[in-house]
Amino acid sequence: MYRFAAGFVLLTTLSACGGGSGGGDQGIPTQVAGALQKYEGVWIRPCAAHNRDTMTLAASNGGATLAFTIKTEYFANVDCTGAVVATGTYKQPSIVMQYTSTVKDANVKLRNGEVVTQGVDQGTTAASSEAMTFTGSGVTSSVVGGKTVWHITFSQGSTDVYPSLNTGVGKTALALRNGELLVLEATGTAGNTFDESSRLTH
Repeated sequence: MYRFAAGFVLLTTLSACGGGSGGGDQGIPTQVAGALQKYEGVWIRPCAAHNRDTMTLAASNGGATLAFTIKTEYFANVDCTGAVVATGTYKQPSIVMQYTSTVKDANVKLRNGEVVTQGVDQGTTAASSEAMTFTGSGVTSSVVGGKTVWHITFSQGSTDVYPSLNTGVGKTALALRNGELLVLEATGTAGNTFDESSRLTH
C-alpha cells in the first residue's frame, strides 16, 4: 500500500492554503512588527496510527520570516508506542514563511465546528524542492518509476511511503490558541474567515 509521508501531508497544508482578500470593516489586515516570533519552538502533531510529526519553527529577520523543519517518526506499534523504527527528515527547512499581515479579529472555524474570534498571522510560503528521506531499523527502499519508495516495517505489518516533492509558493495562516498552534486555511473572499487545517501542541 502506497502512502504519502505524514510530514508531506502537513507540508502540503502549509504551502497550499489559499486566501481571500479585502472587504469588510471587521478583521482588516494590519502590520505587526515581529509577528512570527511567537511561533518559535517545537510543535508536535497528534499521533496518526503509527506516525507522528514534529515541526520545529525558527524565526529570523526580526520575526518577519519563519522556517519550518518537519520530522516524521514511525513507531513499532499503533498509537505511537514502542521503538521508533523509521525517521523521515529533510536536509533543510521544508517551508519558509514570509509575513504579510495580521488579522486581529478573524473568525476561525475549529474542527469541532465552533467559531471563535482569533488573531491570525498570514504569510507567503516557499516550499523545499527536496523529498523526505528515511532512516531507521525498519526502513528499506526501492525505486519505482524512477522514484524512491520507502518500505517501513512495524511490529505487525508494514507500509510503503512515497514521498512527493511539494515545490513552489503558496500562502498559509497561523494562530496560537490555548497554548496550541493552529494551521489555518483562509475561506471566502472577506479576508477575515479561516478554517482549522491542523493543530499542534508543545
